[in-house]
Amino acid sequence: MTAIPLVLDGYLDEFPPPSPGDGGLTVRFRGISSPTDDAVGETTWACRIADPHIAHALLT
Repeated sequence: MTAIPLVLDGYLDEFPPPSPGDGGLTVRFRGISSPTDDAVGETTWACRIADPHIAHALLT
């Protein structure tokens, strides 16, 4: 299987703020993509990151 590269262009939702996930090794946050700068076109994703460096950056 060949991986398909994916790039999301958006921003982190400030509410709720990123929060620790299970066991303190993950972080949960919401990412928002707004390709048209119109609220109607926005998509929100519930996200979880397991990389400890990224989790630390999001939480501090």
